[in-house]
Amino acid sequence: QLESGRNEEVERAAAQMLAAVTTVQAIETARGGDIYQARAILERAEQQARQAPQDERLRAQVEEMRVLRDALPSMAPAAEAGGAEYGYEDATAEAAEPMPMPAPAAIRRAHDTAMSVIQSD
Repeated sequence: QLESGRNEEVERAAAQMLAAVTTVQAIETARGGDIYQARAILERAEQQARQAPQDERLRAQVEEMRVLRDALPSMAPAAEAGGAEYGYEDATAEAAEPMPMPAPAAIRRAHDTAMSVIQSD
């Protein structure tokens, strides 16, 4: 009987809102210097979003969270940006790998998308 009361559209909208709010939270956490925690926030949000009823917008949010997760180290103070605290053997080699989208642009885009969802464009 509970299944008949479910509304996929409402569940999808809730998943989109949760993904947006956690994206902003992860960016805020990274700006505060805790890149490890910001990545953990995004990983949990990605997992939750993948379990929700899917549509194109939610799939795009999940992909954007993945890109953002990879871009977060660019927000760390210069001493931490290399990634040594994440257990990389050669932090300079890891930092030198090209990213598909410049990190500041990826962060800005993820933030803009999240705020658009939160403000219910």
